Parts: sequence; C-alpha cells; structure tokens
Amino acid sequence: MVFKAGAVPSMPDLACIGMIKKVGEVRLSNKGVYHVLPIEIEGTRGGRNGTYFFLFQPRWFEPNFDPAVLLAEDEAIRQEVDEFGKKKNSSLYTMYRRYIADEKNVSVLQALAGDNWDAMAEAFDRQSNSDPKTIEGILREYLTGNEVVYTMTQRTEDDGSLMDQYNISRFYPATEEGLKAVMESAKSSRRKRPLVITWDE
Repeated sequence: MVFKAGAVPSMPDLACIGMIKKVGEVRLSNKGVYHVLPIEIEGTRGGRNGTYFFLFQPRWFEPNFDPAVLLAEDEAIRQEVDEFGKKKNSSLYTMYRRYIADEKNVSVLQALAGDNWDAMAEAFDRQSNSDPKTIEGILREYLTGNEVVYTMTQRTEDDGSLMDQYNISRFYPATEEGLKAVMESAKSSRRKRPLVITWDE
C-alpha cells in the first residue's frame, strides 16, 4: 500500500489586533541593500502572534533626507544589466513609501507608531547620526507596547506550495478608521481569499 501525503489546505486571511511585544536586534540583509529589524507582535482578542521584518536604509531617518533621490537611483539601476544580460530592477522609492511615509496611504511605520508618530519623528530630528543601532533604539522606545491592527496571509514554500503558517502582510492604524478599512476589505468582492475577523465585532 502507498500512503498518500496529506496536502496543506488553503487557509483564509486573518485580520487581527495585537500589541508590539518586542523590537529585536537589527541586522544587514543578505543582499546588503536594507537593514532588517524583527518586530514581534502578540495577538490580543483572538489574534495570532507573528513577527514582522521591518526593512529600512539608515539614511531614510536622516532629518534632511529627500526620498525623491530614490527615483533617480531606481532609474540608474534599471539601466544596468546583470551577469545574464537582463536589466536590473530596483524599487527603493516604492519601499520607502511602503515602510516610512506615503502621501496617500498609511505606511508600515505610521501604523506601528500610532499616536507616537510625532514624538518619534522629533526624536530622530534630534539625532546627529542615523546609524542602525540608534534607529533600533528609537524604534524600540516608541513602538514597544503600541496596539496595532494587521492582516495575515498563508505562507508558501519556495516552490509555491502552501504552508500551515501565517505571515503578517499589512498594518492598519489602531483607530476607528483603521478598523473600518479592515472590515471593508473583508467584504470586498475583489478579494481572492476570504478575510476572517478574529476579534468580536
């Protein structure tokens, strides 16, 4: 007899509320483009625990940094070719907007900082340098203990097969507007997978 292997079933996305339990130790990414800061989230009110890996470049936290320079850098990189003759891709500007600040959408950092956003920005303005450990310390001070709203999606293996684990995929402000945005996302007909609200409505 040949026993058939059980496949991992498709699981719905989850909408959770939690608290930032710990800001870990910063490290350089494998490719050396970004620094990585693990942020541990403890689910509350039925939410799942998870770790989010916050990406940044130290210069992004310098008081006079202009993100417009990233557009020019992206364009320059896209003109280069790799060892296989293919043009390189770059998304520095997109990553900055996603993680740090965006005119139209709430960034990851804005959602994580919540009401501490202005005080945290002032703390960065007072720094004479923006080394990774200094950034880590300020983020730890202003993020730890904050309430956050987040969604989680099912993880996949490198070959695309499903895993029975979740990744944090998006953050929302822990406000009435943030909760409303999650609820609207759950009801959207454009969703590929259902979004389950884990807290009592």
